[in-house]
Amino acid sequence: MNLQNINFFTIFSLFVAALSLYAGIYSVTIRPFRNHSISFAIFSIVTFIASLSTALSLSIVNIFYANWLHYLFMFSSIVAPVSLLILIIDFLGYKHQKIRNEYKNILYLIPLSIMSSILLFGTIEVVPSDIGNQFSVSLMKFFGPYYLTPMSIIVIFILSREIYKRKKLNSSISSIIILLTGNVIYTIGQFVYQILLSRSIIPKIPSYTISVAPLFIFLLISLFTIKTSIHNITLASAFEKVQDCILITDNKGSVLEFNNCFMRENVCVLNKNEDKKVFRGKDAIDLIPTIISDKSKSKQFFKFLKSSSKENYTGSLAIKGNDKIQTYSIITSPIFDKRNYILGRISIFRDITRQKKYEKEIEYLSFHDKLTGLYNRLFFDEELKRIDDKRHLPISIIMADIDGLKHVNDKYGHTKGDQLIIAAAGILKDACRKSDIVSRWGGDEYVVLLPKTSKEMAEKTIDRIKHAYNGKNLDNSIRISISLGYATKSKINQNTSNIMMMADKDMYKNKNEKKKNISA
Repeated sequence: MNLQNINFFTIFSLFVAALSLYAGIYSVTIRPFRNHSISFAIFSIVTFIASLSTALSLSIVNIFYANWLHYLFMFSSIVAPVSLLILIIDFLGYKHQKIRNEYKNILYLIPLSIMSSILLFGTIEVVPSDIGNQFSVSLMKFFGPYYLTPMSIIVIFILSREIYKRKKLNSSISSIIILLTGNVIYTIGQFVYQILLSRSIIPKIPSYTISVAPLFIFLLISLFTIKTSIHNITLASAFEKVQDCILITDNKGSVLEFNNCFMRENVCVLNKNEDKKVFRGKDAIDLIPTIISDKSKSKQFFKFLKSSSKENYTGSLAIKGNDKIQTYSIITSPIFDKRNYILGRISIFRDITRQKKYEKEIEYLSFHDKLTGLYNRLFFDEELKRIDDKRHLPISIIMADIDGLKHVNDKYGHTKGDQLIIAAAGILKDACRKSDIVSRWGGDEYVVLLPKTSKEMAEKTIDRIKHAYNGKNLDNSIRISISLGYATKSKINQNTSNIMMMADKDMYKNKNEKKKNISA
């Protein structure tokens, strides 16, 4: 296969072949194009074949090889417009709008029917010319005005319609505009070439290769635009779709940007239909509605936004929006420039309302008796340690025990026994002061811790308890009776465990006296 007459058009065709091959490989590295890589690959391959066959046919001597190269050129250059149309359809996302792949693949029947018609009803003749071997086919004269140009116009129409539909310019619109520009140049080039060729103003030259070159250049620019902007697209998408509320402020505490989560969660005074631009440049405190947390907490947060501190801020705020109180954890981090100066801060608000509710429930259950709602033994032990000092002396302890609980459980069942335990707990709580700590010690026993309570005051408390349960019955059938005992710690060197034992002993003394009275 000897080559001769290597000229400008040969080199230019090789350049376009390399350009199409590079575009095909480059598109694979871009995430949005991976979804329609097949259509792009077909377009790149057929353009590569058309350009390469043109370059070789312009320089080859052997007519046999030239014929086969022209067949390749014809087939690939006829398929290219259809593959470009399918590429544009895929790129614009029409495949998700009920355009099935089978319908798109039917479009490939157009170039196949054209090629079949040329082979059946036309003749391919390779003739030498001043720029290399050229071929002449009778039906090919219809190729430009009746096929190539209309297909390009359809692509231009689709791209123009898409730009019209999207009102706001973004990176994807920019890439569509670039694609449209390349297709317009490609179409105008083809149209002008057909007019000049029909009037014999210019000689036959490899028109497809020359006209497709600017299209591929603009296509590559479009791909580059997508790749350089995809990072920003990803950030913008994450910024809006993240479930946490994000607030960005400058170094003076003024609002620069915030995501839609603020409006979804009613954290800000804006509703969904209002423009966020209204609050840009305003103080952050104007954006967030009523804060019902401790005022010192909110002041600390907004003061931090304006400070020069390079540390992170962590805290929580209870915010009221739309008559609903929500608690948010806040993490604020500074944003630095290359010189380590603070440009502003980014604050992340995370809704922890449910978490706080669960924490309170867990905390309540860990220090309260589930049946009676009184403090449990664990809480009593902690409080006894806490108040065991001179400041709380004298400290009195009352021990209480329900009389006849076992008999009630055996005769009436444990449900009735539980009701008796709850009733006794209510009597004890009502008879004691708010500062007194009434706890369920276990089973049918209770203990009351009375800080700053003398022996005489403890006796008065016992009298109130006796008066409260005296004559009371549960369901008019079960008499409520509680045995009581007490002891008082008046000196700091007295052991609280001994005081507890003394109170317990006094309680059993009272219980035994009741039994003797019943026996008598």
